Amino acid sequence: MKEKNATSKYIKEIMKERGLKIKDVAEKIGYSHAMLSYMLNDERTIKDTDVLRVATVLGVTPNKLFGISSDTEMPVEITIRAKSEKIAGLLTEMLELKNRKG
Repeated sequence: MKEKNATSKYIKEIMKERGLKIKDVAEKIGYSHAMLSYMLNDERTIKDTDVLRVATVLGVTPNKLFGISSDTEMPVEITIRAKSEKIAGLLTEMLELKNRKG
């Protein structure tokens, strides 16, 4: 039996609390409805970049998506191994997502 991903559980809980539907969140992230649905149903691995995008759209810290209630409870380190251009591109994309969120 496949083990359930806690991150997808926390994402679904936050979405439910806020009355958000998968299609709405997926659109803001720039994913298809199917892609986000696969992630939330543990049929696709949730990558570190996915966590950052979802957290930005939901207006929470990545720690919240890992079930960590505060930043002091336990630090979560997300390592991105990429060229500086890719990191800059991801940061730009995150800012664009945050601006689109409203």
